[in-house]
Amino acid sequence: MKIAIIGAGMTGASAAAWLAAAGAEVEVFDKGRAIGGRMSSKRLDNAYYLDMGAQYFTARDPEFLAVVAHWQRTSTVQPWHFTPYVYNDKLHLSADEEQRFVGVPSMQQPVKQLLADISVTPSCRISQLFQAQQGFWHLRAEDGREFSGFSHVLITVPPAQASILVQEFPALLQQVPETILQPCWAVVLTLNSDEPQDVASSHPAKGIFVQTGPVRWACQLQDKPGRHAHPRWLVHFSAEFSNAHLTTSAADVASIAKAELARILDCPVEISDSLCHRWLYATVDVKQSTPGILHCPQWPIWLAGDWCFGGRIENAWLAGRQAAQQIWQNACSPAK
Repeated sequence: MKIAIIGAGMTGASAAAWLAAAGAEVEVFDKGRAIGGRMSSKRLDNAYYLDMGAQYFTARDPEFLAVVAHWQRTSTVQPWHFTPYVYNDKLHLSADEEQRFVGVPSMQQPVKQLLADISVTPSCRISQLFQAQQGFWHLRAEDGREFSGFSHVLITVPPAQASILVQEFPALLQQVPETILQPCWAVVLTLNSDEPQDVASSHPAKGIFVQTGPVRWACQLQDKPGRHAHPRWLVHFSAEFSNAHLTTSAADVASIAKAELARILDCPVEISDSLCHRWLYATVDVKQSTPGILHCPQWPIWLAGDWCFGGRIENAWLAGRQAAQQIWQNACSPAK
């Protein structure tokens, strides 16, 4: 049994690890240069990382809790101990006591651990899949490379991108919630800590849930375990703002982020540098119903992601695990 997994984020990694442990031959393909998907981090020249996407994760499911405990024992993740603040025209401490975890030294470290012994082809955007000789699946990359001999295919890229791959399979295509993932502008502001009145770099708020204005989350990256000590704030804009500013220049978005952070913290923010990233597919639209794992009996193709169960890294892991189990059951059924 040879299985192709398109997408090397948490869902693809979770599925790949389970299937490989069950005895399947697995190959993972990803369009990015590095694995991690929305858990990816920007590597600095000094080998430190900036988390531009997912900031932390929580764990509630018993199976996922056991995996997180293993990651802690292997120093793959560490708890991020902080009391969050809430901003709704005024900054105040939250009563939230949720335990949060981060990958160390970067958010994608758990994905790297899951894929450590699995074949991964990076910088490979799969653009077409079809059944070739003897019913096996054939994958064609955007750059012309071809891969064949797969009995099953799992697609874990965002739904809008997955829909392109399943255009030839109408019964599956009509299930895809193409707009369920919304965009997010992410901005890292490197503070000029040489300023004599720099308050932002020592502000007591380490993570802020923002409920009013265009920002939805802000945090001090250097507060996370294993991160660079230089003071930096990460700002995530809301889906509404990001949708309205998809074509706004990075410089202008950074300027808005600086002004908004100063407003939230109620203090001057002096920066020496900024870095922006526009995530086209980031947060789940809570107004849309979650579809679960997508599959049609006619074809051995599955679609899965955190969006199947409402977002969050834990749900991405669960989606990968559930999709892998469905694929294995399908492959091992007597009818096959």
